Amino acid sequence: MTKYQGRYQAHPVGYWKDEFIVAREVLLDCIEFIFDYNNAEYNPLIIKR
Repeated sequence: MTKYQGRYQAHPVGYWKDEFIVAREVLLDCIEFIFDYNNAEYNPLIIKR
């Protein structure tokens, strides 16, 4: 598992989509993303596209 800025419990800004690939590889059926106030403006949970 990859840490983001030295932490596991942080939103993986820049590579969050890769987390779905890793989850599939280890047979997880869901991912719980953390809303992190650090770099919140880059968090896809609130960005409208």
